[in-house]
Amino acid sequence: MTMGTSRGVLPRISVCVMAFLFITAAAGLHPATAQQWNEFYFHSGSGTHFYMDPSSVQRSGSIAHVKWTDSNLQGGVEKLVYLAEVNCGARTIQSLEVARYNAQSGAYIGTVDLRGRDTPHGAGPGTMAGYLLGRVC
Repeated sequence: MTMGTSRGVLPRISVCVMAFLFITAAAGLHPATAQQWNEFYFHSGSGTHFYMDPSSVQRSGSIAHVKWTDSNLQGGVEKLVYLAEVNCGARTIQSLEVARYNAQSGAYIGTVDLRGRDTPHGAGPGTMAGYLLGRVC
């Protein structure tokens, strides 16, 4: 009787593990880091999901830094993770840098400094930036 139960449980666990790996891969998140990402916005026009890492939020007064990513792949092979500066008082957001990762293995490729390339822009209601600002502030 115990044997029959354990045989029934093991396949279900395997199916659950495989489903988890499939879902995280489909979302473009590496399985090792998938649990730190929370979806905060879905753009229905493009079918893009946006995720933030709540553990990355660092606040200093009205300024906060946060990492975010989306479900898109660059060239089908790279996953991008942005570091953004959110000004809660001015209600603006600015990209500071983007880290590049191999979409298959999750291996770190490098970081591009975006300071000076991006300027603070408004985070209006109903936009991806507006939802991120709402979560961070």
